[in-house]
Amino acid sequence: MAGFVPIQILGEMTSIGTLFAFVVVSVAVPVLRAKRPEAKRPFKVPGGPVVPVLGALSGLYLMLSLSVMTWVRFLVWLDVGMLIYWFYGRTHSTLVDRTEAARRTGAQAFANLATIVGALVTFNGLAIAVLGFLTTWGVTTEVQAKWSELDTLLGYAGMHITAEIADTYGLAILGIGIVLLAIGMVLRRMTGAPAAAAPRV
Repeated sequence: MAGFVPIQILGEMTSIGTLFAFVVVSVAVPVLRAKRPEAKRPFKVPGGPVVPVLGALSGLYLMLSLSVMTWVRFLVWLDVGMLIYWFYGRTHSTLVDRTEAARRTGAQAFANLATIVGALVTFNGLAIAVLGFLTTWGVTTEVQAKWSELDTLLGYAGMHITAEIADTYGLAILGIGIVLLAIGMVLRRMTGAPAAAAPRV
């Protein structure tokens, strides 16, 4: 990869991906303790629920210190990865429940799609709004956030971006995502679509 991508960009992408995985795992620990208290746990983290919360907060803090372009690349790859999973991996996995998939109606499949698209749009809007507000409020600086990099890139398409524009657009995208997510959840209830559950191993 280093032959095709500048090492600085590659390092930032590796950092944000690793930190995001760390945050997800840190959040998953207390969630799984609450949702599956009966699960066998051969190892317990000292400090109980405090350590996962501190881990998630420190990971988020480090993620927010990365440039806006790193976040844009991360969000694009996250979206592409989720869409590949949704349209290919989810249906071709060896763990898929074939009888449930065969019983799923077109309306249920659409409700599930609306829900996942709503979740992706909501996450993207939230990330854009938070990054914009952090710079607008002076928590991060232009030197750290590097909005000018994104502005230069968007300039080729005749568009313009600043932190102030980003927080407004981010809130609009967040609102659209919440509406899509709500529509998807209502459609799932109406069609009786089961919640996508992870297989228990």
